[in-house]
Amino acid sequence: MDPYEGDSQAASIAGLTGTNNTIGNGVAGFSQDGMGVRGDSIDGFAAVHGHGGKNGVWGYTVSPQDSGVFGSNDGGGNGVVGVSQDGMGVVGFSTNALAAVHGHGGKNGVWGYTVSPQDSGVFGSNDGGGNGVAGVSQDGMGVVGFSTNAFAAVHGHGGKNGVWGYTVSPNDSGVFGSNDGSGGNGVAGFSQNGFGVRGDSTSGFAAVHGHGGKNGVWGYTVSPNDSGVFGSNDGSGGNGVAGYSQNGNGVYGFTQTGFAGFFQGNVNVTGDILLPGASDCAEHFDIAGAEQVEAGTVMSISDEGGLAPSRQPYDNRVAGVVSGAGKFKPGIILDKQGSEHSRLPIALIGKVYCKADAEFAPIRIGDLLTTSPTPGHAMKACDPRKAFGSVIGKALQPLATGQGLIPILIALQ
Repeated sequence: MDPYEGDSQAASIAGLTGTNNTIGNGVAGFSQDGMGVRGDSIDGFAAVHGHGGKNGVWGYTVSPQDSGVFGSNDGGGNGVVGVSQDGMGVVGFSTNALAAVHGHGGKNGVWGYTVSPQDSGVFGSNDGGGNGVAGVSQDGMGVVGFSTNAFAAVHGHGGKNGVWGYTVSPNDSGVFGSNDGSGGNGVAGFSQNGFGVRGDSTSGFAAVHGHGGKNGVWGYTVSPNDSGVFGSNDGSGGNGVAGYSQNGNGVYGFTQTGFAGFFQGNVNVTGDILLPGASDCAEHFDIAGAEQVEAGTVMSISDEGGLAPSRQPYDNRVAGVVSGAGKFKPGIILDKQGSEHSRLPIALIGKVYCKADAEFAPIRIGDLLTTSPTPGHAMKACDPRKAFGSVIGKALQPLATGQGLIPILIALQ
């Protein structure tokens, strides 16, 4: 028998044991070209079992192509497995080499798994200037995160950028987000005091490009002083906000109680301005006295300079008709401002419904109208000598008898 060969049939007795009570080796093996120490086990727990006060198994090599400890499994199990109650299952340490731990697999290079609710399946840390975790792929994903119900598939938290994406592809995105659900966000950004989502582009088409089945970009705010969507241009000729539509509205504004659009500065319009439902151009005037004045009332200039319902026939102080009666509404209101006096829009140009009195003469279409003795009512101008300077306009509908509200064409003269 070889002096170093041992054999045992007992389950608790080793075929070969070595003991050293000092700092030497209990068992040492050396081989020029083969295995220094080799263990074979058919069904046992381990071919080689190491148990130490420090390292259970310690491997060392000076070969630049080989490993200090190498594990291989030609079945379906693991090449190397590490388990620790409170420490690291497997630790890799490298000062200058390519990687502390290198994983190369037919499926996953490195696969991490944990059931801890506070920890990570794979965790990477870098206290220098490099990356905590880096992923590279020739044709697939550099890094993939998947989560069924958790807060995030990928969570980034950084002193500068939480997630930083970069690409040199002319057709793709530095950061791309997608949501195939029924109501979630492709990309969502939140900031306590800064920008929730920010896009910068030097020469590209847009800093932020939105394309949606409904809204390309949707902005919302509850701030009383700010905007749902805000655009700014510090250049010399560009637009702060620009809107374009093939067949709809380039820019659309809607409000319940405020202004649908507010412009501080000059407005340049190269096309038509359409005002559906609008019939006249009116101007705000102070109203003299405290009486309630209805729309359609004929108004004259009072001695105080305000307006009051007309009361004299052929009054050359006539100013116009209070706009807004019937189905005609003012399209443009000039000089609309706050005042300590009551103010009303007076139609100066266009069509307006006007109170008329046919007691003095029947009114036919095309008749010139002037003020009447009936307060706030117009009548037919029968005396051309008195009519000059007191004509309100022309009747667009007849009024044979009595008093009524008829449409007229404002034509002060």
